[in-house]
Amino acid sequence: MRVLVFTNLWPTSVAPQHGSFVRERVRRLRARLGFDLEVVHPLPLYPKLPGESFAARHSRLGAEEIVDGVRVHYPRYFHVPRFGVGRQAMRMERGCRNVFAEIVRRFDPDVVDTHYLYPDACAGIRLATSHDKPAFATARGSDVNVLGSVDAVRAQFAETLPRARRLMTVSTALARELERVASLPADSVVTMRNGVDLDRFAVGDGTPEPRILCLARLAEIKRIDLLVRAMQHVRVGIRLDLVGSGPQKSQLERLRDELGLGERVRFVGQQTRDEVAAELRRGGVFALASKHEGWPNALMEGLASGMFAVVSSAGGMPEILGPSEKDAGVVLDVDADAAAWGAALDGAAARLLRDGRRAGDGARKRAEELSWEHTIEALAGYFEEAAAR
Repeated sequence: MRVLVFTNLWPTSVAPQHGSFVRERVRRLRARLGFDLEVVHPLPLYPKLPGESFAARHSRLGAEEIVDGVRVHYPRYFHVPRFGVGRQAMRMERGCRNVFAEIVRRFDPDVVDTHYLYPDACAGIRLATSHDKPAFATARGSDVNVLGSVDAVRAQFAETLPRARRLMTVSTALARELERVASLPADSVVTMRNGVDLDRFAVGDGTPEPRILCLARLAEIKRIDLLVRAMQHVRVGIRLDLVGSGPQKSQLERLRDELGLGERVRFVGQQTRDEVAAELRRGGVFALASKHEGWPNALMEGLASGMFAVVSSAGGMPEILGPSEKDAGVVLDVDADAAAWGAALDGAAARLLRDGRRAGDGARKRAEELSWEHTIEALAGYFEEAAAR
């Protein structure tokens, strides 16, 4: 079997952690089926930019490279950030057309596996079906919850997504929302949850850190400011550690200083996967206050590391904690204010101080229930069926 992955969510030599959750699913499925693999990773057509921003680093990549033994292609397409989103999939399709045709001639994939619905899957599905290749599409979260509010994007969902052999999302909540947004038949979208690496993300030894830990991009959609404000209502002796980087860092630092929180709010910064695993093993209470989510891998990793969680009701987070949510964590309404968050975080902190590592026993058990096994077996069946046809 030969599989072509089409997505901008894939690690590169200049951003080795970018899209690692997509690579992890493909890696596990490849181990199960033993297929040959190539990747098309579309990039905006920028001149070579100076500096070390995400766009600048990618602007200096060549036409292709080998990443972890996989051939990754970088076709370019015209795109101006924040403008012309309604035409982005069309432009991506146009920019990838020649490279895609060459791959079909040489590699002849049995399956085209697309990730992130817009613009990636909309462009990838059109390219695949134009060459009579079956395409799968997986929604990840903001492609439905955020981009799905754009009229032009919804129209393309309704027109293009039914051409896919199978539509998938990472949570049941996201599946139902995609059906609504794209005017798809009820129960036509299947749930393919991400699992978690239970060996890499494990419970640490010793007394857990007296802290709240948030592992997220410092961006508006993650509502880190809500957690910072909530710290006014959390007992002294408990701090908030923010792992990640993003455009809101300066704004959040100012908010911390205005509230007089000082060292009670720490900016840990961006970390590698191994550094994140080590950070989580130090323990604490895991918190994620996002306004929108799909199936956040960070929460899965926190649970696997034995961290009791306090999260919003966005997307698949209640699904992750499971029906007995109090064993693994607490869910707050997405509209809960800073005082409510403070009360919930303080309660979780009290539990942590009282029970130590035992406070996260239910979290680890829940993570063990959400292994990759079921997802990979179901995916393998879909891929084998498509390849056989």
